[in-house]
Amino acid sequence: MSGLSKLSLDWHELRRKPVAILGAGVSGRGVERLLRSLDWEYATFDQQSRAFGWTEAKACSVAVVSPGFAPDHSWIEIAKKSGIKVFGEADFASAFWPGEIVAVTGTNGKTTLVRFLAKLFNETNRSAVATGNVGDSFSDLVSERRDSSITAMLELSSFQTENLRLLRPDAVIWTNVDEDHLDRHGDMPSYIRAKGQLVARLDGGPFLAGVSVTESACEYGVKLPCAPKIISREDASRVPVPDNSPFVTFPQRENLALALAFADSQGISDESVIKVLDKFVGEPHRLEKVATVGKATFWNDSKATNFSASLAACRNFTGKAFWIGGGQSKGANEEVFAHRIHQLVARAYLIGETGPSLGKRLSSLGLPSQIFGELALAVKAAFEDVREATDILFSPGFASFDNYSDYSERGKSFVRYVFQLNDQARRRTQVAQA
Repeated sequence: MSGLSKLSLDWHELRRKPVAILGAGVSGRGVERLLRSLDWEYATFDQQSRAFGWTEAKACSVAVVSPGFAPDHSWIEIAKKSGIKVFGEADFASAFWPGEIVAVTGTNGKTTLVRFLAKLFNETNRSAVATGNVGDSFSDLVSERRDSSITAMLELSSFQTENLRLLRPDAVIWTNVDEDHLDRHGDMPSYIRAKGQLVARLDGGPFLAGVSVTESACEYGVKLPCAPKIISREDASRVPVPDNSPFVTFPQRENLALALAFADSQGISDESVIKVLDKFVGEPHRLEKVATVGKATFWNDSKATNFSASLAACRNFTGKAFWIGGGQSKGANEEVFAHRIHQLVARAYLIGETGPSLGKRLSSLGLPSQIFGELALAVKAAFEDVREATDILFSPGFASFDNYSDYSERGKSFVRYVFQLNDQARRRTQVAQA
């Protein structure tokens, strides 16, 4: 039964008017494709090209909103006051999805877990697709493959869970909780409650969560809609993990434990999990080794857009790394972060909007810190400071939007600068040997 039916909405009545798509990015374009496949008229509105106002709202029956629009955005207020139905992109798409939905949320590690679960299903005679906040939108999948035999492994951010009305997941996996997106949600209780809305929509299936989920809920006085089965990273110890696996590092080891528990609930053996684990390759920009140049080993962890991800990355090294970090603030407590990270790294090379303020905090704590206007300069300086075998970790801890379109562009830039250093070092060696 579709989400629209569950809400007792008059399908035929809604289709008499177009859908207003608010936002022309990845999600918006996905909704366009979905509506074309449904033969439903639509109009797309974007702040850069076409404004949405009272006249436009009254001409539509439904508004589908991209995740980047905060709930208090003026366009959403106009839509609601005009009396039209307002849904998030993934929420709306779920109304037309006939298959099962395994919803994955959490602060860190969602994408790797979703892709692993999809691969696990596909290699154990099940059919699954990784979708949602992993690249292509859920709407893209629904427009192309409305197949009841396919399980949607659906990654959802807090932006996508905060106002759910249609989505009814068959299982929920909540990886972990730490400070993130507080510029959107305001405080930790609101952030936790936003993700908790997904659990409230659970249609009787399993709810698995990492230890930090219940710990954080308790700390901030948030009551979860139902009690999860708690999984810790120690629960992954029953299977061997290859040295090159993305699940070697924390927090992915805990996410592997979640995958094992979910697989068990689906009748998938540990042996099957191990087979997939042996050949599973992680996503780029997630604590990936780039190159060793001289005595420096460079690591790209550009996906670390929050403090907990950066701190977790730092803890994976036996010695103290040289840390390159900084970017655009997401509203989390920078002072607390400074106190935590200064104990884990040997030096800090700081970039972006938060570079100056973070540099002052770290310097006051006795950590050698430098501020750079460009990432390339930070990479060069860190390399030049190396005197013995040292890991140089790019794990920003902040959003990328002050200087880059996304974390991927930022990570690619870092890799390019490292390769440039490598080329320069190789040429110097060739000249010296000539």
